[in-house]
Amino acid sequence: MQKITFFIAIILSVLFTGCSKENADNEVLVITPEELTALAGKNWNTVAGRFKNKKDYLYSELNTPTTLAAISMPAVDKQAPALNYKLVFNLDKDNKISIVHLDCTDVLEVEKGNKLMLYYYNRVFSKLDDAYYKGASDGSAQPRIPVEALLIKLNNLNAQTASFDYSTTQLLASAIYFASNGSFAFDVRPF
Repeated sequence: MQKITFFIAIILSVLFTGCSKENADNEVLVITPEELTALAGKNWNTVAGRFKNKKDYLYSELNTPTTLAAISMPAVDKQAPALNYKLVFNLDKDNKISIVHLDCTDVLEVEKGNKLMLYYYNRVFSKLDDAYYKGASDGSAQPRIPVEALLIKLNNLNAQTASFDYSTTQLLASAIYFASNGSFAFDVRPF
């Protein structure tokens, strides 16, 4: 009787472990700004394993003159002021990630939108030491304003519109927030 009970316990353990792995593979992708930035220019075959089994993963062949495919899926950033996102990659004809695009799917009030912009500034833009171009806008001033001026508005949590545009020798990165519709987007592209 003990052997049968032990055997049943092993079978149940294997079944539950199998279910746990299946559920873990089908979870929503967890991201960080640093990971997204590092993906720009990578060969899709070397990183695809991290994404293919995630919830609502979608690979769409496009076969345009410059784009082989687009990949999309929901994502979460558990450390960010906003939690839910839609992540899109475009692959160029060499199967390399030619753009990483992230849209926040949460509707952001001004305070949370400003905090999210600061989060991306601190985690991505402030760390681009080799940036030869740094641009910022608060939506009210043309031409562009100094990054420091936008940071003051963001820290005061009163920027209705905010954007960063940075260029390095290896990539282009941008982020934008609009209070009018509560949207946030982040892009990074390799040169």
